[in-house]
This record gives sequence, structure tokens and C-alpha cells, in this order.
Amino acid sequence: MYDPVTARFLQEDDPQYGNASDPLSLDLYTYCHNDPIAYSDPSGHIQAGDQKYNDTDLAKIIALTNAWNAAKTKEDKQKISDEATAIRNNANKEIADKNYQTVDTIVTLDNRAALNKSLTTSLADNKLTTSEWNQTLNTVNAKITTDKDGVKTSFGVTQKKPNGRAEIDVSINKDKDTNKVNPVDTSIQTHYSAYIYYMSPTGLPSEADRSTFATNDKNAMIAAGMSEDDIKMVCVNSNDDFKEAWNSMGSDDDIKYVTMDSHATSAKGHEGIGFCIKDPIDFGPDDISKLENKNIGTLYMYGCNAGSVSDDNNVARAFAKKVKGGKVIASDGTVTPGRFGYVSQRDDTYYHEVGANQPNVGWVEYQDIGGNVKRVDNGKLGRNLKYGNMFK
Repeated sequence: MYDPVTARFLQEDDPQYGNASDPLSLDLYTYCHNDPIAYSDPSGHIQAGDQKYNDTDLAKIIALTNAWNAAKTKEDKQKISDEATAIRNNANKEIADKNYQTVDTIVTLDNRAALNKSLTTSLADNKLTTSEWNQTLNTVNAKITTDKDGVKTSFGVTQKKPNGRAEIDVSINKDKDTNKVNPVDTSIQTHYSAYIYYMSPTGLPSEADRSTFATNDKNAMIAAGMSEDDIKMVCVNSNDDFKEAWNSMGSDDDIKYVTMDSHATSAKGHEGIGFCIKDPIDFGPDDISKLENKNIGTLYMYGCNAGSVSDDNNVARAFAKKVKGGKVIASDGTVTPGRFGYVSQRDDTYYHEVGANQPNVGWVEYQDIGGNVKRVDNGKLGRNLKYGNMFK
């Protein structure tokens, strides 16, 4: 039995599992040491760790744990627990399908090895004390802030407006009319000066070196004077992954560069981008319009025909409306990555499909000026987009 007022169980747990060195284990009215988010307890006694999950999922679970500890009612705690269960279930499914993203996720936790070691040591006896939990939080320099809107867990934040860090807000909102608890909102904000989005390898030869191209972008940014700590690489498995990653970029931050390696099409009526060869290229202008607006200086799009000059509804124009006056540079044709940058070439198949007969104009630049998206490059970018000129 459970008392929602005191947030405690009224029926004792099995006393044989108590441990004199662990006060919470001796309290037979607690569940999972008052922390059912970080550790599941399906039998009422056994606790399982979450070290196998990637940085983003584990960071979310840590943030939910802190929110659960701060929650006042059984209903709130249950909603938070449900959210953590959903994260685990989704991750476990992707692991089983061999489609789980383990590198270059939205959140990067500092000292992951130390975090895993702390959890492994603490869980050796299937228990987690308050001091052990605090030690775990310290390994990733996590700070907790609680206000009327929810609980924020900040990872590695040492400044008021940091770069290279992540914050996760866990909010529980109640419907004003019914007073019922809505699903928990677990939102991420990251703070970097540059973001590099690239497609996950699918095992096909044409997709195998996407991380290499992304690394080339990163190295070019560093060569131009940017700190490596201010650059975030994100491997994107799907259009939904991209949407979450885009919306996670700090809305109040001044982001200098974003590079986007995706598939793209500007076939009229079917314009869109896509981040997985197995999924349709259908993240179109309507979907782009629903993304959050960001302060981005320059967005580079590497998808073929993303900037097609024969299509006034191309995806580069759609993104120009989302970067608050920043520049969007995209290709009028097929894109071929190279050692020193990216080359735009005429796409005969595309022009045949759209019934156009015009030369490839190379790289083009779009900008939203006073609410109207205009092409502003004047043909000066040419067909070769060189690293030395991209990140000045």
C-alpha cells in the first residue's frame, strides 16, 4: 500500500534484504532506495543499473532521478517513472535491433569512464545510498536547480552562459481544467558555437565515410581558430533524431556554424531532407517550419539539390526562415565531398525529373530579409566550397 501524502509505502518490504551499512536498505518502507528512476526494481528487491545506455539516455535518466527526488506527490513520481521506463524501453528495442546510437549523441557527458566506475562500484551490492548518488553526480559535474517550472540538471555547467555543455529540464505540467498531470516534458538544451550533423552509416558503401566528412568539417573549424570544446558532432539516425537535435540547440545562443550532411531532394511537391537511406526523404518545408528558430550565422547544407534555383520551395529556402537572418548555403546540384571541401555538380537525373534544362550554378546562398527569403550570392560562390573559405 502507498500513501501519496507522505510518498511512502505502508506495507513493509522483505527484511532479509537489509544491510546495516546502508540505512535506506534497512527502511523497509522505501522502494529502490527512494530512487526508482535510476534503478528499476521489478521484484521489489533487485536493482539494475543503466550504464549500458548512451550519454543522452543516461543523462535523461539522471535528470529524471533528480526530478523524482524533488517530486511531492505519488502521481508526479509515477509520471516521471513512466518517462524513464519509456526511455529504457526505446533504447532496449534499438539495441535489440542493432540500431542504437552510441557515439556523437546530443549530450556528451564529461568523465563517462568515471561515471560508469562510480555506478558499478555503488551497485556492487544492488543498493545506492544518498552519498553514492551524490558522488555519481559529482563525476559528471552535475548541478541541480529547482523552481516552479520544474527541475533542471546541468552537466558540466560552470558559467552562466556556457559553451560545450548540456542542460536537461524535467517539467510536470497539470491541465488547468482537469488538474490532471500531463506526460513529463524532458527537454534538452545544449550550448555550443558550432554543430555538425551527419548521417549514421548504414552498411552501404556510399554511406560508410560520413563520419570522416564530419571530422573534416570539425578539423577545418579548429584550423580556423575555433576551440574543439565549442564544436558538437551529432550522428543522426532518423528525421526524428534530427528534429530533437535541432530543437536542443540553445535558442538564446549565438551559433556561428551548423553543417548538415543529409540526403535531399527538390523535386517539386516532394521537397525534403532525410538522414537515413532506409527512410524516405520526406522531412519537407512544412516539417522545417515547425522547428524552433535559432540564432545561426551560417548553415551549410550538403544534401544534393537542397538549394535548387529552379524550385522556389526548396529546403534551403525553408531553413532560411529558421536561422533568424543567418545565411543558408546549399548546392544547386549533386554534392561530392572531397579532401579540401565540397563540390557542386549538375544532377542530370534531377533536371530530367523536374523538366528543367539549365546549367548548374554551383553553391547558392539564401537569406531571410524582412520576412522574404532571397538568393544573395550573386553567383560568386562557384562550384567549389573550400574549407579555407567556409569557417573564417
